[in-house]
Amino acid sequence: MEAFRTWAVTLGVFAVVVLLMRLLLPPGRIQKAGNAVISLVAVYLIVSPFGALLAKGTLTFPTLLELETQQSETGAAYKAALRSTIVQTLENAGVKVLEAELQTTVDAEQYLVLTGLRIRTNAPQTDAKICTILRESLGIPEEIVTIERGNDGTSAKAEGQAEG
Repeated sequence: MEAFRTWAVTLGVFAVVVLLMRLLLPPGRIQKAGNAVISLVAVYLIVSPFGALLAKGTLTFPTLLELETQQSETGAAYKAALRSTIVQTLENAGVKVLEAELQTTVDAEQYLVLTGLRIRTNAPQTDAKICTILRESLGIPEEIVTIERGNDGTSAKAEGQAEG
């Protein structure tokens, strides 16, 4: 904090000196040269604290690869949280989930979008009932839900089921 305060005071003093120099410089070529020098000194005074931080190693900029890694880890964490929420919601409604697989994409605003959901269960509830639970509790549309029964892997598309 002290470094910031010193930097601000230096800039304030520099601003006063610049005002005095501009008043005292005669018009013409000398004034243009003086303005060029003032501009260079101003740039140096503004940028120098950042150069010092970079030299110390306390201010670093992540590489593009690090950003991509962070985003993929964040996406994986969101996907895991969404999967956990779906499983917990179904189990709270009495549907035992044997397996849940999510298909997701990332939209233009970097939001995770659920594009497909495959659930394997041997619960007594009908597919329509399970889809209703997902739609009413989490807003998941039936069109992206596939429900598989038991361990044999047979599947039925949820929207094609009209079981009561």
